[in-house]
Amino acid sequence: MKRLLLANLLGLFGLALAQPTVDINATENNSGTVTNYLVSTYGSNAACTVTEDETSLASDASGMITSYKCLLDAVNVAGLAETLDGEGPFMVFAPSDAAFQKFLADSPDYATVSELTADPEMLKKVLLYHVVADNKTLNDMYLIAEDSADKEYTLTTVEGSDLTLKFPFSLEADEMGTVEIGSDLTDMSSATVYVVDRIIKVDNGIIIPIDSVLMPSMGE
Repeated sequence: MKRLLLANLLGLFGLALAQPTVDINATENNSGTVTNYLVSTYGSNAACTVTEDETSLASDASGMITSYKCLLDAVNVAGLAETLDGEGPFMVFAPSDAAFQKFLADSPDYATVSELTADPEMLKKVLLYHVVADNKTLNDMYLIAEDSADKEYTLTTVEGSDLTLKFPFSLEADEMGTVEIGSDLTDMSSATVYVVDRIIKVDNGIIIPIDSVLMPSMGE
């Protein structure tokens, strides 16, 4: 089985000091929809309590290093729970609670969760930037990119902007690698975005854990 190293997108941001590694073939299989998975794991009334000063976050009950209470809270506030309960397929790049913590610490506009969730329409736009109408796994995209001239795979999000996965195939013998995502980030683009855990397969799509909140262009 092949493992994946995604290079820094176009060399724009430089290598991060700590690059999380992931096995692109590792999966956790669940029945139900994206919404079902989040609700069954965290409860229908899950609330995001992360603050910019919080320093540690627990893993979820499944043993994954990531948890998604903040994502579920944001999905509910933005009115997207019913959408992600639909037929799909959906590929959801899912920011962990730690990603929301990092976002609040770095953002010049939002210092608390309440500030972030005060504008549901803005939140909806941001969340749709994390959703693609497809269900390709990381390995699916790896194999397609492997045959491409630029070793990249580009996805168009439901929000309308692109996410680009770039694959240098220089470490084919390695068992693990870093998975990096390039995007149309604006003010938050200084942080490299990584996949940080195994993907979660559900009946209507794929959930891909990431360590940052992606921000689309918020211009008119």
